[in-house]
Amino acid sequence: GHPLQYFTHRAMACQFQFWFPWGRFPQAAQAAMDAGSLIDQLEQQLSVYRLDSELSLVNRFARESWIETSPSLFELLQLGHQLSLETRGAFDMTCTPLSRAWGFFDRQPQLISKEQVAQALGKVGYKFVELDSKKQAIRFLSRDVELNVNSIGKGFALDQVAQLFAAREIHDFLIHGGQSSVVARGQLQPQPATNVKSAGWAIGISDPVTPNHRLGEIQLHHSALATSGNMRQSFIANGRRLSHLIDPRSGWPVDHWLAVTVLHNQATWADALATAISVMSPAEVEDFCGRHPQVQTILVRPGDSKQRLSIETYNVDANRCRWQTE
Repeated sequence: GHPLQYFTHRAMACQFQFWFPWGRFPQAAQAAMDAGSLIDQLEQQLSVYRLDSELSLVNRFARESWIETSPSLFELLQLGHQLSLETRGAFDMTCTPLSRAWGFFDRQPQLISKEQVAQALGKVGYKFVELDSKKQAIRFLSRDVELNVNSIGKGFALDQVAQLFAAREIHDFLIHGGQSSVVARGQLQPQPATNVKSAGWAIGISDPVTPNHRLGEIQLHHSALATSGNMRQSFIANGRRLSHLIDPRSGWPVDHWLAVTVLHNQATWADALATAISVMSPAEVEDFCGRHPQVQTILVRPGDSKQRLSIETYNVDANRCRWQTE
């Protein structure tokens, strides 16, 4: 293999990792340090667990009146709103009342009644959020609205770091945000690869059922990847396994898929869409991916008697994938 330079930074409840080809960019160490500070700034702005974060202030005051926001928060809110429209509500940044009702917010999940689901669902909906792009301001149309950017904030941070590296003339790098999000630019090898199967950076697609086992790998090249899986976060109630993925449209936990991986040229999109597609039914996924050819999706679900797992892909460049079954 080729030697790598490697830096880590802990933030947003995960480990960020920055990888560069060894010795190619003398400015990499400084850029990695600055990337860490940038992520800390974003976390300070976006965390709902910090009462003084900009997002917490929006949650507190946007129900009273218009609140002007910083450009980066507004950019994120606007992207989130666009994603809600595109996914017809499968992605929704207002779904905190649902995670709270189901007990996922404080990690004590429980089965709740239809009435409780309906009550929480009445507080949820991106249609309750209004944005004014001229003033870069936001207001809530209902007193119960609460925003959280859990399923998009990390992707947003990765895109910002990728822009920082590009501005420093670093063209070949890989950024990980925990186990679930990745951005790749350029390539690891010193000279351009002759074939697609070795161009870019090789990223493993992990098996959602067997830890430390790979389903295969995909070559990422000027692309971002995000994975959403519900295997590690679920609970059994009355003999049913309920996942932590709640469909913001129905208010109920869903588990159509064991894992969903999305590739897109922007990490923000990949991150949010991995969450949104996880709650879509197979028919909805097919329809969505048909309407969005730039969204590449790899879905894993339980197989039949012949195979343990079934893998479905939409819009994925097969030349860039190697599956273990091959």
